[in-house]
Amino acid sequence: MPAPFPESSTLPRRFRLGEWVVDSDAGELVGVAGRVALNGLSMALLLALARRAGQLCDTDTLIAEVWERGEVSDATLQQRVKLVRKALNDDSDTPRFIATVRGRGYRLLMQPQALEDDRAAPPPAPEAPPPALTAAARWPRILFGALLALALGLALWTVLRPSLPVAAKPPANRLVVLPLTQTTSAGDDAQLADGLTEQLIWSLARVPGLVVIGRSSSMSYKGVRRTPAQLAPELVRMLGVGSLLHGDIQRDGDRLRVTLTLVDTGSLRVRWSERFDTSDDSLTNLHGQVAQRVAQALGVPPDKAVQPGGDGDAYTLYLQGRQHYLRYSAKDNAAAIDLFRVSLVRSPAYAPALAGLSDAYAQAVYQFGAPSNQLDDALRYADAAVALAPQLAEAHKARGLALDLLGRRREAAISYHNASALNPNYSDALINEAILHWEGGQLADAYRLALRATALDPLDPYAHLITAQVLTSGGFAAAGQAILDRVQQHAPDNSMAQTIVCAHWLEIGQGERAERECQALIKQHPEYEAGWSLSGDVALINGQTQLAVQRFGTAAGLGAGSDAFYARLRLAITGGPAQQAAVAPLLEEVRHKIAQHDEDPELQLHLAMLLAASGQVDDGMAALEAAVSHGHSDRHWLESDPVLAPLRRHARYPALLARLDAHLRVEHDKLQVLLKVQGRP
Repeated sequence: MPAPFPESSTLPRRFRLGEWVVDSDAGELVGVAGRVALNGLSMALLLALARRAGQLCDTDTLIAEVWERGEVSDATLQQRVKLVRKALNDDSDTPRFIATVRGRGYRLLMQPQALEDDRAAPPPAPEAPPPALTAAARWPRILFGALLALALGLALWTVLRPSLPVAAKPPANRLVVLPLTQTTSAGDDAQLADGLTEQLIWSLARVPGLVVIGRSSSMSYKGVRRTPAQLAPELVRMLGVGSLLHGDIQRDGDRLRVTLTLVDTGSLRVRWSERFDTSDDSLTNLHGQVAQRVAQALGVPPDKAVQPGGDGDAYTLYLQGRQHYLRYSAKDNAAAIDLFRVSLVRSPAYAPALAGLSDAYAQAVYQFGAPSNQLDDALRYADAAVALAPQLAEAHKARGLALDLLGRRREAAISYHNASALNPNYSDALINEAILHWEGGQLADAYRLALRATALDPLDPYAHLITAQVLTSGGFAAAGQAILDRVQQHAPDNSMAQTIVCAHWLEIGQGERAERECQALIKQHPEYEAGWSLSGDVALINGQTQLAVQRFGTAAGLGAGSDAFYARLRLAITGGPAQQAAVAPLLEEVRHKIAQHDEDPELQLHLAMLLAASGQVDDGMAALEAAVSHGHSDRHWLESDPVLAPLRRHARYPALLARLDAHLRVEHDKLQVLLKVQGRP
C-alpha cells in the first residue's frame, strides 16, 4: 500500500492522487481511462495544493506561488481551479479532490501517496486528443517591454521547432541561464534570485560572441525539480544550447554566497565553477564579473563595456522593482514605481532604475489608465538613462516604448534598433520592433525580426504569435493559422493567445468562427476588457448591433487603459442617441493626441470613425487615408466595419483601396521569398 508523504517532504516528480498518477515531468495525469494533459499553470496549481494537502491554501499564497508574472485576479485563479477540476473529473458541488472555502481559498481533500515504483502506475493508454480551440479576442496594439508571460509549457518549442532547426551538437557559445535557487523563503531573497538571474542573462547577452536564451524560456524552468544534469538533454532538444549556467544564493546575515557553475550540455563536463562571497552593497558588480568569467571559459572575447554604477542597496531595490514590474498588475506596477524611486534616492544617477521607472510609467498609462502626461515623464526618465549609460540596451528599449506610446513611431523604431544593436540577444526589443513594423504595414521586416526573437527565446510565445499575425496580414492565413493552432493546443485558456486567434478569424472574414471564439473567451475571462472590446467589434461586423453595444459597455466599465478607451469610442458611435453626446469630447481628445503624435495609424483610424459618425465625411476620408499611409493594412476591416460605411461611398475610397492592395501585394511577395528560403510552403 503506498504511504502518504511526510508533511515536510518535497513532492517527487510522480505520485498518486486518488485514482490518478500525477506526472509533473510529463505534464499529465495518468488514469485507467487514459492520459490527460495538465501543463503549465494547471500543473503548478495542483502541485501547490498537493504540497499543502488537507490545509487551507489562501488565494494570495496560490497566486504568488503559481504565477510569476502577469496580472492575476481571483477570477483568473478560479478559472484555473476549474480547469484542474475538469482534468481530475471533479465536481465543485460535491468535490472529491479540490474544495472551495468561500472568501478564503482552496483545500486539496486527498493526500498524495508515494509510488513504490513505476509498476504502481496504471498501464499506458492512448494519448488524449488535444483540447478543442477555445475563444479569442482582439490583440492589444502594444505589447510591453519584457512582454506579458504565457505559461505554454515546454511543449511549445517541440511543436514549433521545425521552422527553426537546431544543430545536432549545439555550439558551446549558445547557452541558457537556469533560474537561480535560494535557500531562504523570504520574499525579498526570492525576488533577488529572480532579479539576479535576469541580470546575468542581460550581462551575458551583451557579450558579442555569445548567444543567450531569453528570459521567458529561462524562467519557464523555475521550480523544476530536476538537476541540471537531468535537464541537459531536454535543454539541447528544446533550446539548442551547448552550455548551461546554474547556481544558488544563500544568505548568512548580511552576507550572500552565490555559487555558479557552467556545464557542457553534451558531456556534462564542468567548464567553470566559482563561489562569490559578497554583500548586498557589492552585489551590483557580480553579474559583470560572471559575464567575464563565462566568456573566458568559452573562449569568447569578454564584453569590455562599462556596467552602470550604483550602490548595493540601489541595485537590490532595482531588482525587486523589476520583479514587481514583470507581474503586470496595477498594484505591482505601483510597487515597482515606488521601488525604482527609492533606488534613485540611494543612487540618483543609476541608469537601470531610470529605465525601469520609464517602463513602469509607460505601462501605467497604457494598461492601467494613468494620466497621459506620465508618458512625458516616461520619456524624460528614459532620456536620462540613455544619457547616463548610452551602452545600456534596456535604456534604449525603454525610450523606444515611451516614444511608441507617444506615437513617435520613427524615433521609437530607431530606439528599439539601438537596443538590439547594443545587445543582439535582446529578444524583447526585437519583438517590440517587430510589432511596430507590423502595425506600420512593413510585414516582411516584422517577420524577420519575429524569427530572430523566436530563435533567441524559443519558449516565449509572443514571437510565435506575432509571426502568425504577420503571416495572416500578408495573405498566408493557412500558415498563420497552423502556428496559432499549435500554440493554442498548449495554451487553450490563455487570453492573449485567444486574442490573436479571434483577430485572425475576423481578419480573414470568418465572422461566425470569430464570434464562437469570442463567446468562449469572455466566458472564460470575464474581467478581460480587450476580450469584451473585440467581441463587440465581431458582433458589430456580424450585424448584431445591440449585442455589440452591450459588449462595448462592459469593456468600458472594466478598466481605464487603452482597451477601455477604444470601447468607449465604439460605444459612443454605436450606442444610439443616449451615447452620441460623448462623440464630440472623444473627437477632441483624439485630435489632441494626433496633434502630439500623428504617425499612429490607429489614432488616425479612430479619428476617421468619429468623423464618419459625425457626418464629416471629407475629413473622415482624409483621416482614413492617413491611417493607411501610416501602415493600417487590415483590408477586411476597412471593407466590413459598419462605422466606416459613409467613407466607403466617398469618391476617393476606391483609389485608397487600390493603394492598399498594391502595398499588400508587395509585402506578400517579400514574405513568399522568405518562406521559400525557410523551406516552408
